[in-house]
Amino acid sequence: MPSLSFTRKEKCVEYNYSIDVVNLSKPETVKDLGVVFDPKLNFGRHIEMITNNAYRSLGYIYRFSKDLRLDSTLLKLHTLT
Repeated sequence: MPSLSFTRKEKCVEYNYSIDVVNLSKPETVKDLGVVFDPKLNFGRHIEMITNNAYRSLGYIYRFSKDLRLDSTLLKLHTLT
């Protein structure tokens, strides 16, 4: 089970959380409802994930539509995704 503390300070207080005798892990990021959070509440990792997904979708369009020649067809494919 992960544990993540949020702070805007330069140095955060380190504390090992546990439930019963099991220590909770401290991941670098946590994904909740599709949003990636880090301890400083920066959204760089989240934006990186979104752009990677967009580039992956664009790659699928290019690979599967390489035989299409009409610009209007390619435009429709880009606006659908």
